[in-house]
Amino acid sequence: MSPNGKNFQFLDCGGIGLNGTAIPGEKVLFTNNSNFLTVHVDIPLSLSAHQSPIMDVMLGPKNRNNLGNIFLYLGGYGFTEIKVQTSGIPYR
Repeated sequence: MSPNGKNFQFLDCGGIGLNGTAIPGEKVLFTNNSNFLTVHVDIPLSLSAHQSPIMDVMLGPKNRNNLGNIFLYLGGYGFTEIKVQTSGIPYR
């Protein structure tokens, strides 16, 4: 709680889009993941699949997501040509 009685809210810094327009920051969210807080930002996928700057998704070697789940998520937005793979390079 802040001193004025309102909850704090975290936002990412936003950025500049491909066409030069300013993109506002998204709300930073927290999820309980095996008794640890995981920070994430829900980024809306509002571009069509043909306009997407996303070409591939590389999951870290310890990422527990199933590749099929990533394909299903992206495919639900029409992104069917994105390469999804797990990195074989271990963390140091």
